[in-house]
Amino acid sequence: MVVITLALGIGATAAIFSLVDGILLRPLPFPNADRLVAIDTLEFPQGVSPTNVGAAYPIGSSYPNFFDWRRENHSFDSLSSCDSANRMARARG
Repeated sequence: MVVITLALGIGATAAIFSLVDGILLRPLPFPNADRLVAIDTLEFPQGVSPTNVGAAYPIGSSYPNFFDWRRENHSFDSLSSCDSANRMARARG
């Protein structure tokens, strides 16, 4: 019982450390990673002011929106898109 408990504890600790290391401790594999920003579409409940960002919730963005943003971009060097829902599903699966 002691050996099984130690094995489970060591295994769980190793799994958590590798997760934290991969997500939080390693730098992003991009040059100038400190200049990256994330853009999302927010939806505001009816009657809530658009300046009250805390009351809004992200609804994701469509590829047509991304192409519009990229075409109309005057502030960023470049834009890229990713689907975080699929990325999270692959990480879990």
